[in-house]
Amino acid sequence: MQVDIKLSIVELDEALETLIQRKLEYAFSRTAHYISSISIVLSKTSRASNNCDVHCLLTISVIDSQDVVVEDIQSDLYYVIDRAIQKAQRLMERLAL
Repeated sequence: MQVDIKLSIVELDEALETLIQRKLEYAFSRTAHYISSISIVLSKTSRASNNCDVHCLLTISVIDSQDVVVEDIQSDLYYVIDRAIQKAQRLMERLAL
């Protein structure tokens, strides 16, 4: 399972990359054999109230099936990562059944 992480918010440091890798491995441990690659893109978005939120786009390339795409927007970087991974995990478990 190949993982590609792109951030336009902050510099991708080793601790954040390790955290994301660990969360992905744990979340998809049961369905890893269905997955060829995972791409996660984190970027900033701004609302009308001048608050900056984090947009997370998680794309999972599934073997012999369509890609699973999950999007989420939250104000906290770590929360948006957790939430997008949880949504994708539930979708992958449904596909695997």
